[in-house]
Amino acid sequence: MKRISAVCLTTVGLGCMLGSAWASVATIVAVEMTEQASQRWQISVSLLHDDSGPDHYADKWRVVDERGQLLAERTMLHPHVDEQPFTSSLESVLIPKTSSVVYIEAHDTQSAWAPQRIELDLSQTKQGYVQWEMPK
Repeated sequence: MKRISAVCLTTVGLGCMLGSAWASVATIVAVEMTEQASQRWQISVSLLHDDSGPDHYADKWRVVDERGQLLAERTMLHPHVDEQPFTSSLESVLIPKTSSVVYIEAHDTQSAWAPQRIELDLSQTKQGYVQWEMPK
């Protein structure tokens, strides 16, 4: 199983690290992608957010291609107040062979889409597996 590196893209000045500044917006701390069949992927995303209840929590993440086209979206229906970070998955996500790079983005109910984007280069994948973890 070969791991490939991914790039954490953030807006200038925010950096790519855990901390109290990140707690108020949904932060991606890990991504795993496993190819289940040709062009079909299982995607697991671990999020960190200071969920406080039904009015403010990390409520979704999505996968988009290089053109910004939505490939998949996972919606959480409840907060994870005492489960941080938490992981959710999607099965059988279709990623066309024409998409060699995908981005994972996170959302919360008050801040909308976070500025952090995780870039995964699928052209570097070997044995159908990609993993990214936030540097500690």
